[in-house]
Amino acid sequence: MSHTADVPRTRVYDAAEELADMDLVDIEKSTPREFTPVDSDEAAARFIQEYQNRVETLRAALSTLGDGRPQVE
Repeated sequence: MSHTADVPRTRVYDAAEELADMDLVDIEKSTPREFTPVDSDEAAARFIQEYQNRVETLRAALSTLGDGRPQVE
């Protein structure tokens, strides 16, 4: 894979590890290590959940700011 993409092998492993940290790739502890992507529906569900979490975090942060209108005394 690294040869085809002209990417150093260590960078391929680094990228695969990052994907594994995001639960998008399963790593089999073998020599050499084998990487298997999770099911596309499962990956999509993870992205949707992450998006929803970010939107909720943004909503909560925005609600603390009020409506942005100056307060009239």
